[in-house]
Amino acid sequence: MAIPVDPGVLRCPSCGAAASPDAPACPFCGSPLAKIACPACLAPVFAGMNHCPACGAATAREERPPVEGLSCPRCRGAVSWVNVGAVELLECAPCGGVWMFAADFERLLADQEAQAAVIAWRSEAERAPRPDPVRYAPCVRCGKLMNRLNFARVSGVIVDVCHDHGTWFDREELGRVVRFVQEGGLSKSRAAEVERLREEQRLHKITMAATPPGGRGGYGGGERYEPATGDLLVALLRMFT
Repeated sequence: MAIPVDPGVLRCPSCGAAASPDAPACPFCGSPLAKIACPACLAPVFAGMNHCPACGAATAREERPPVEGLSCPRCRGAVSWVNVGAVELLECAPCGGVWMFAADFERLLADQEAQAAVIAWRSEAERAPRPDPVRYAPCVRCGKLMNRLNFARVSGVIVDVCHDHGTWFDREELGRVVRFVQEGGLSKSRAAEVERLREEQRLHKITMAATPPGGRGGYGGGERYEPATGDLLVALLRMFT
């Protein structure tokens, strides 16, 4: 059965009163309002609404029972599969952390609707207190300690990465990463990396030109070593691994 909606009308999730999309709080009950995007049509909705007023799509997530044999790498709590839009991931309810296998994370980075669904889902989690001071955590799949990396090198979001299996995001980190991607952060990061590699090439050529032939033993016979164009591509492919 189709869900009756009032197109374009946003209502407070707490009391049902109509409210402006820009209102920081409900004018009737005073509850705080956070605007998010519908995972289906990207129209504005308030966090906590069950359905989008523009298209009627469900904005609530679908949860499953805890997964046997897997536990949160941060607090050791139980983790459960969660479907958020078209994205499937593991969530630890006690600490709010999220695990994404590598293939699922790649799909998220390429799917704008999935990104909107994640933003809608994580808006509530981001209001909660941060977890205890961060420590190195084991991979959900293999148990090895993960590396802590600045996502895309310039995002400022430090995430835990197992190169073989996936990425762990503490409570607010997945939302921050998705917003970084939505704002064009990956393109800017790649452009900055290309520029950095070109500068390294330029400085290398200057160094080689100023080095006497006898001091170039590492490349033999006084021949200059100049990084191939392919080296740039290889470095870019390794940026996010």
